[in-house]
Order: sequence, then structure tokens, then C-alpha cells
Amino acid sequence: MGMDTEPRELEFAGVLLSAERVAGLEGGRAVRPVHREQITELELRFGFLAAHPLLQIGLGVVLSVVGVFQIDAFIGWCREGGTILADAAYLVLMLPLGAWWVAAAARRGYFLAVRSHVGNDRFPLKGVVDRAAVYRFAERAHAEMGYDVLVDIERAPA
Repeated sequence: MGMDTEPRELEFAGVLLSAERVAGLEGGRAVRPVHREQITELELRFGFLAAHPLLQIGLGVVLSVVGVFQIDAFIGWCREGGTILADAAYLVLMLPLGAWWVAAAARRGYFLAVRSHVGNDRFPLKGVVDRAAVYRFAERAHAEMGYDVLVDIERAPA
């Protein structure tokens, strides 16, 4: 019996490529798999990690504004007294939540963009990843798994 030397899976920075699918890895489990026959294009890119950064920034700003108005109301209540509703007090938490959404939307990094017949997806590359590692991953994906991966990382910091 001969040993099978072909790798069945290729893992890199939270991304899994196999003969059947491309998926993200979270806690050692494949998430959001895209089956190979559905894939039209794979591209390693550098850019916003959020799928819809402008929408996310807009919603983050709205949440922050709600939180700011509630802080103003809370300060007024501290100065003048009276009754404050628990719901209004909880709305103060919208400020840090909105700020977190804006910060998350603005994060940039490397990701694998997957275009398929059923839609688009992106899998962020986790951990410290440099340009050379991204190019090596694209080469291995082609050599070992037969995936043609475009690489567009020219805007990435050196």
C-alpha cells in the first residue's frame, strides 16, 4: 500500500482550504464554508476587515450619539435629582458600544475574499501576518490544493 502524500487540508491564519471547501476557522472548527464548486474567485487582499465598513461606522455613530444624549441627561439628573428610569440609564452604554463598532469597522488587515455563485464572503487572516507569508500561502494553495488565488496586497504596510 502506498501512502497518500497529497494534503487533505491547508490551514493558514484562521483560514482552511480543503479539496471540497474554503472556510474560516474558529476554535478549531470550520465556519461559514463555501463549497469549491460554488467558488468563482479567491483573492488575498489587504483592506477593511468589516464586510460593510461605512454602514457599520454609520450605525456606530448613531449609537454613540444616543449614548452622549443620555450622558447629558444623566448629568442633569445628578445635579438636579428626580427620577431616572433604568432604561434611560442603560442607554448610556450606547456610547462605548458605538465607539467599539466604529473602531471595529475601521480595522484593516489581510483577508481572503471569496466570490461565489451564492455571494461574497471574507475570511480575516488572524495573528501576525506579513507580505511574504501571504504570498507563500497563495503559492501553497495553488501547488498543494489546486486553488488559483489572486494576491492584491500592494496597499499593505511594508
